[in-house]
Amino acid sequence: RQVSTQSTGELGAQLRQDLSSTSSLMLKITEENSLMSHNYVLLHSLSVRNPYVDVLNLIQVEVLKRLRALREMDSSEEEKVLSCPAAAVPQLPHEQRELRMLHDAFVTSVTGIAAGMRNSG
Repeated sequence: RQVSTQSTGELGAQLRQDLSSTSSLMLKITEENSLMSHNYVLLHSLSVRNPYVDVLNLIQVEVLKRLRALREMDSSEEEKVLSCPAAAVPQLPHEQRELRMLHDAFVTSVTGIAAGMRNSG
């Protein structure tokens, strides 16, 4: 697990516990053995989608870790870097260029995950 603070780790633990409790309750209410066992089309769609979306989630974790390490720039400088035209990126100093590339990678991963979820439920 990649977390930046103890409170973030605690939040993650609480969310995992809530998911487990909610899943157990749903199975009890629906009297099913597994979630969505009655919806074969959606189950198949998710099983095809997840390997792709999982990789994008792992990329996001790594990109966020690297972005946090670069967050020493003041916000006005960061805004300038993130809004500069793509053609100007190669001329930026190394740290600013890296920030821009990581930001672009993060946005691309978010877009990819959103598209995967939109197209497959």
